Amino acid sequence: MARIRKTDLGQLKLPGIETTKRFVKSNKRRVVFKMPTQQHLEMLTRIAADGYGLKGKTRWISDAISEFVAYEFWMAETHELSGLAAPEKKQDMVDMDMAIWKQLRIAAIEYSDYLARQEPPEYEMPNFEPIVTSAILRKLSQQVDTVSGYTTD
Repeated sequence: MARIRKTDLGQLKLPGIETTKRFVKSNKRRVVFKMPTQQHLEMLTRIAADGYGLKGKTRWISDAISEFVAYEFWMAETHELSGLAAPEKKQDMVDMDMAIWKQLRIAAIEYSDYLARQEPPEYEMPNFEPIVTSAILRKLSQQVDTVSGYTTD
């Protein structure tokens, strides 16, 4: 019986076994953010309560970002919330779809421009963290009506 080397495995044509490309370009981007520890625990509880399940954190945060950026006064609210100081912050990360990541990147540039137009001007590099944190805190502040499932401010 002939020995098969690892390099020959990709050349075998066996039924039911497909070869995969080694480097597949992902359409996900990792976003890292920090938020107060207490709100982080509330977020995890709320994700489970909203029916997303424990593995639905990325989808819940993506929904929060989409809703937040569509909100008319999101830049002012982000500016207010970014000034809050928290003694302990928890770092977290999510792998977002490319569409949400692009939306977040555009929002970060717009927010950086908004800060530069303030009086006095604040110059800050485009950063995802304040927008993601503000979106999560806004979604946490909305009350969920258990009967209808709609959120209210």
